[in-house]
Amino acid sequence: MSQLIALVIYLLCVANGANCLFVKDARITEYVPELGGHNCADPCDMTAFMTPVIYGETAACGPTIPYGTRVFIQGVGWRTCQDRGGAIDDDEVDVAVRPAEYLRLGINGYRDVVWLLPDHGERSGQPPVQLQFGCNALHCPQDEIDMLP
Repeated sequence: MSQLIALVIYLLCVANGANCLFVKDARITEYVPELGGHNCADPCDMTAFMTPVIYGETAACGPTIPYGTRVFIQGVGWRTCQDRGGAIDDDEVDVAVRPAEYLRLGINGYRDVVWLLPDHGERSGQPPVQLQFGCNALHCPQDEIDMLP
């Protein structure tokens, strides 16, 4: 069941008229802003969007993915694109983690993702779509329900 959560979320996005994309087997990596160096540009506690790094929330996304885009990563949960990375393409996500979590979380690899792109009404002249994910109705496992926004 858990392998289908990203696809179900994508279908709910489409059904609700949201601006979303589904990417199968996107490359997921981890970065540790606290370590500095190639992990970030000074100041390391701030994202490229000039917001504080929030562990469990911040992700670095490719150059054409708008800041503020929500991304659901299969088995990881929801993150927000608030950062950039020089080696990150649009079908990749780099998740900010604390040093103690680096590699221990098992995030690195390929996973299905859903990009929920910001929609400020440009496409339809309407206010942004507010999705209602009814995961209980889909009989999602509790750990998947906890990952929904």
